Amino acid sequence: MNSAYGRTILRSVDERNVYKDRNDAAETFLSNNFVTIKEFKDVGQESIEFTMEETDHGFTMPHAGSLVLSMSKRIMNRVMNCLSDLNSPIYYTDTDSMCIEDAIIPRLEALYNERYPYLPPLNGEGLCQFHSDFSVKGCQSDDIFSKRGYFIGKKMYLHILQATDSKNKTLEWYKMSFKGVTQASLQHLASQFDSTRTYFGSEYSYIRGLELTFQQLINGKALRALQNPPGEKQDLFLYSKGNVAIQTSSKPPTTSPSRTRSIGTHA
Repeated sequence: MNSAYGRTILRSVDERNVYKDRNDAAETFLSNNFVTIKEFKDVGQESIEFTMEETDHGFTMPHAGSLVLSMSKRIMNRVMNCLSDLNSPIYYTDTDSMCIEDAIIPRLEALYNERYPYLPPLNGEGLCQFHSDFSVKGCQSDDIFSKRGYFIGKKMYLHILQATDSKNKTLEWYKMSFKGVTQASLQHLASQFDSTRTYFGSEYSYIRGLELTFQQLINGKALRALQNPPGEKQDLFLYSKGNVAIQTSSKPPTTSPSRTRSIGTHA
């Protein structure tokens, strides 16, 4: 539903980027499109990024999008107000989710359901209800929580998850987002800090390395990572052979000191 809502408030497209390898193809492209090319620059060692003027042919409905956004704020603020009255912190929020203390959820449910008896109960997967955002294959969402969280900025976070499967076995996995940087890039960078692999079935991740990576970012260090590291598909980014700077936002980053859970809504 977020995707559909986002389509109603798209910004106008005034330019687009085109990537060419540094060879005759780049020179030919420049010769054929010099009227609409605004600028070009090197990206990595073997690619060139061209920024071109673009005629906007899009369609948008900001009047509808603003109504959806306004309603989503109302739904989120009901829960936030209850948490404020309970003096409980919110470590991270997004459009339709928030990361809160796991232990506060029973009290939050009781207060919310008492304060808003005309609304559906807080816990559920229907419209205007909230449920756990965490998922680990083979585990129930109620048995998954974040034992450590690192929050760098907007859509830049790492959760170290602990889950219990149907055989009552404790598992460790992760949930991560870093807008503008690929998962493969972060995994490759993490392996340079700690190459220990954490396996989950046939999948694996450098969870210890990811934690060290985010700790470095929280301490204000700027890191450089390959957007498309060796061994990965070469069609993710045309300028994959170059490096991309990973830097934190100006807002102070935070960490969650104890067991937390991310809850989201189908607003």
